[in-house]
This record gives sequence, structure tokens and C-alpha cells, in this order.
Amino acid sequence: MNKIHTLILVEGKGEHTVVKSLINKFIENQDCFVLGFNIYKLYKIFEQASEGEEFDTVSLLKEINEKHKHSNNKSNATIISQLNKNEIVKIYLILDLDMHADIGKKVTHSEKFNQVDEMLKVFSQVDDKGLLLVNYPCFESYTHIEEDIVTFYNSKFNPSRRDYKKYRHDDMQFKKLQHDKHGYLDHNKLKSPELMPYVFDFHLKKLKYICNLDDIDKITQQILLKTQDNLYTKEDLIFIISSIPMLFIDYYGVGNFMERLYYE
Repeated sequence: MNKIHTLILVEGKGEHTVVKSLINKFIENQDCFVLGFNIYKLYKIFEQASEGEEFDTVSLLKEINEKHKHSNNKSNATIISQLNKNEIVKIYLILDLDMHADIGKKVTHSEKFNQVDEMLKVFSQVDDKGLLLVNYPCFESYTHIEEDIVTFYNSKFNPSRRDYKKYRHDDMQFKKLQHDKHGYLDHNKLKSPELMPYVFDFHLKKLKYICNLDDIDKITQQILLKTQDNLYTKEDLIFIISSIPMLFIDYYGVGNFMERLYYE
């Protein structure tokens, strides 16, 4: 296969489809593969490795793929079997805050945030094991919409008490917003690659607002996690925010991506 530049791991089928459409929009003429994979499972292998034992993400993907080859998604299995770790220069892992419920037991707020913090330590370098990007509370937050920008900045959610997808489905006000046109886009077309730059713009502005930083390139996943942890400690809430734009900020650098975002 051709030389691979970028590998992106996501958790679900919906995420896979959306990320692929964004890749087509923003990363032109690049070999980029998007795979659905259990990121928590990958993390646990790194966490449980013996001292001095070295793993890399691609080798682990191939090992897991081989062990579960009879039950794996055939498309994923084919791609993973062909991967060569020497041909990959960037790895991104996209995680929902509540994804780590995979541990199989109810966990406290502190345990949840501590676990994500540990995962961020493992997946901290895009050219090593990969860079972890966390969505709050889940991937669908990238399409969150409010009546105005100030309300959007302050939109919050309690992931322990409610399921965000169910909230989106049941909330009548949100349903109304889905069908109303606003000053910047039509919510029904939010998934369109043509309108996605406007969504990114809102989330990047909100990231700067909630982290109290003027420069987007100074906002790390650790800073965002700490911001969310502080809010949850005080109010049992987190800010609804997507980290998907941060993938492209990291990929291109803030200046280059902003130019692509606004002028392409």
C-alpha cells in the first residue's frame, strides 16, 4: 500500500463517517486512514506493560487484530493487517469522556477524570503512541447549537445523570433549534463539509473562552481536562465542547489551519 501519513482512531460508526468527511475537506492529497477501535482497550495494554517493555500503537493494533480476526470488522482488519509502523508519522485518538465506562463498573467523578488524565499521559505525542483528543461529553457535541453565541459559550451538561444523545432526542427546545435557521448556519446541514468550518469556528472560540486563553495553540488537552474537572467539582457539570478542531490545529499548525478554515 502507499505510504501512510496519518492514522486516526475513533470509537463508533458515526464518528468514523463524520471524521472521514472532515478529512476529505481539510486534509487534501494525503494518505489518511480512519479506523474504528476500542481506545480504552489499547490504553489498558500500555498501562499494564511491564517495566522496560516497549510497545508501539501500530504493532498493538496488529496484535489485537490478529487475536480477534474472526470477529473484527473486515474493512478495519484489512487495513490494520497492511499497516507498517515505519510509514505512519501521525496518530490521533478521538475519545468521548464517558467512553472509559468500559471498565465495567460505576466510577466516581474523580476516578473518571483521573483515568482520562492517565490516558492523556500515555497518548501525548502525535508521532509516538498518538495524541488523545477528548470530546465532552461525546462525539456528537460537535453539532451542539444554541440560540446565540453567549449561550453556546456557557452550554453545560451533566454526563453522570443523563445521556447526551437521549437529551438531544428528547429536548423540545433543542428539536426546535434543529429546524430553525440561525445567523451562521442551518442545523440540519451541520454535517456538511461546506458548513463545518462555521462549527469549528464556534468551538475554537468556546475553547479559548472556557480555558481563559487568547491563543488557541496554547490550549492543551490537559488544560481542557483541568477546566472541566474544576467545573464538575463545583457544579456537577461539564462544558459541551468538541476537540475535533484541535486535530486539525495540531496537524497544520494554528496559522495554516485558520487560513484554510476561513479562506478555502
